[in-house]
Amino acid sequence: RISGTAAIEKDDSGIKKIWETMTPESKICYMGPYSPSEKITSYKPNLPSITPYEINEEYERLGYKNFCRIKITFKYLDILKLSYKGHERVSYVFREKVESGWIAP
Repeated sequence: RISGTAAIEKDDSGIKKIWETMTPESKICYMGPYSPSEKITSYKPNLPSITPYEINEEYERLGYKNFCRIKITFKYLDILKLSYKGHERVSYVFREKVESGWIAP
């Protein structure tokens, strides 16, 4: 379990650098015709009708417009590892100093 806050870092200059190093196969994932969570009548991959190697300037702009980095600030993290030898569970609280400890699974 994780709790915290998330914020889109759309204006970060580092985003452009990341985008430029991505492969066409990765970039095409940001060029789909449907908005996230848009209802569709049947399953269709949310990809454009081109191959990764047919990406033109228009698709490049579309993909970059949909690309962002998300900064997550953790407040609490609870990790559970299941095992037949005995489950293990640890929690972390993120404040000025990280506090951690074992808790009962």
